[in-house]
Amino acid sequence: MSLVRRTLVAAAGLLLTLGTATTVLTTANAAPVETPRTPDKVAYYVRVPSGPSVTPAIALPEPTTSPAAASRKWYPGGSLVPCEPGYACAGVPWGSGGFVFKFYSYGTYRLSYWHGSGDLTNAQTGTAAVRTLDQNGVQIGCRDPHERAFPSWDPVWYIRLTSYGC
Repeated sequence: MSLVRRTLVAAAGLLLTLGTATTVLTTANAAPVETPRTPDKVAYYVRVPSGPSVTPAIALPEPTTSPAAASRKWYPGGSLVPCEPGYACAGVPWGSGGFVFKFYSYGTYRLSYWHGSGDLTNAQTGTAAVRTLDQNGVQIGCRDPHERAFPSWDPVWYIRLTSYGC
């Protein structure tokens, strides 16, 4: 590597380390950023996890579900995002922030590219539970309504919304 190139790489690293430069990674299909609402209007929230900043050379694909969740949006790290009554909400770190998924319909959702520690809030009503399942469909976690958890998404392959409690 040439001296000029090394100097440029070192300078760029120093700027990032000192926090004087920020990079927001977007892709052609990235979801638009939505400003979170104020915390006094809804009883349940998801805190957006902060993932390590990534560069395009090493960026993972964006987390997704199949079938699609009712809502999927990217927010800056540390944002408080409301989880409206009737929904189960999950925060997944990605880039310098994370995606918040809002699930409404009962059923099983396959997770793709969900990694790191996140936030799972069950704002469903009645006895409806949100369950996390491993790669074999075996339940590894369950949250009744009005409960919150901070799971590691690495062993979780599915989220299942059910009408019956844990």
